[in-house]
Amino acid sequence: IAKICTTYLNHAQKILEIGSGTGFLARNIPPEYQDRWTQLEPQIGFIDYAREQQPNGKYINASAYDLPFENNSLDAIFGYCSFDVLSDLDTTISEVHRTLTPKGQFIHILDIGVDYQLLHREFQQKRIPSYNGGKTDSFFAGKTKTNFYYLQEEHLDAFLAEVGMNRAE
Repeated sequence: IAKICTTYLNHAQKILEIGSGTGFLARNIPPEYQDRWTQLEPQIGFIDYAREQQPNGKYINASAYDLPFENNSLDAIFGYCSFDVLSDLDTTISEVHRTLTPKGQFIHILDIGVDYQLLHREFQQKRIPSYNGGKTDSFFAGKTKTNFYYLQEEHLDAFLAEVGMNRAE
């Protein structure tokens, strides 16, 4: 976690963790990031537990679907096993996009395996443009990461116009 922070978050003054749960990630970041880190969690019981473990932490009881931040106000948004359980990923990604500064960082760590081919087929069935960018070296030694990309529904018509297609195609 320290290597991720020092590599990607040194510039970040306002860091939001979405779906912080009981605060595991925030308790394990380097101390120099503690005052920049805000934990967002919709379950007040998780926040209460996190507050017991880390009384000086910053907590917000809110939803990932309606982030209580101004446009372009966050330098980084972090997730640890949280984005894979959201039921409305498009809304959340739109909120991430809205609240991140133009050069903001979005990082999500997933500690379980995902079948990206299955995910890609599901997106194709819903006619959401997507592709698997292939495997690349991971930040973690000896590991690989899969790059998966998709187009949000709100941008679909502009994309189709750009490539000269319509929804039926």
